[in-house]
Amino acid sequence: MGAKPINALNILAVTKEMTDEEIAEVIRGVKDILAKDNIPLKGGHTIISEDLLCGLSVSGIVNKKNIKLNNTAKKDDLIVISKPIGFGTLISAKSVNEVDEKDYNEAIK
Repeated sequence: MGAKPINALNILAVTKEMTDEEIAEVIRGVKDILAKDNIPLKGGHTIISEDLLCGLSVSGIVNKKNIKLNNTAKKDDLIVISKPIGFGTLISAKSVNEVDEKDYNEAIK
């Protein structure tokens, strides 16, 4: 936010059942999205998982006067939340079989 993106790294978790072509399709999709803002994908990390997960770490350059800090919020500032509060806790609980499957499926809709 307020920065010029320079490059991105992809964090990708794939399932054992996925084919090389399916994995390549996910990566192509990531590259297509990044290309809209001229952000090159420079690499990343891939692991095997029970679920397909895909995330990005984007690096950029920002002028000091445009930096947006997470500790300077003021009353009436807009907060953007990309996932429901508690979603990360739910995912962690699922990874150790501590969440009801019905609750999990409802949360990831």
